[in-house]
Amino acid sequence: MLRIDNQNINFNGASMAGEDMIATFGAGYSGNDIYINVNIPTLATYTANKATFESDLIAFKDQVIATIEDLQD
Repeated sequence: MLRIDNQNINFNGASMAGEDMIATFGAGYSGNDIYINVNIPTLATYTANKATFESDLIAFKDQVIATIEDLQD
C-alpha cells in the first residue's frame, strides 16, 4: 500500500513592466508551511514600478494560497 507522508510544491513568478523585470517571486509549500520570497534585482526598476510590483505580489500570493487550498479539498 502506498503512503505519501508529505507533499512539496514550488512556485515561481515574475513582476514585469514591459520587457523590464521588476522582481521575481518564489514560494514553497512543504505540507504545513508556506514560504514566499522576493528578489528585486534593480532598485531603480522597482522604484519606478512600485505599484505594479505590489499588485503582482498580492496576485502571486493569492494564486499560491488558492492552489494549495485546492489541494486540500
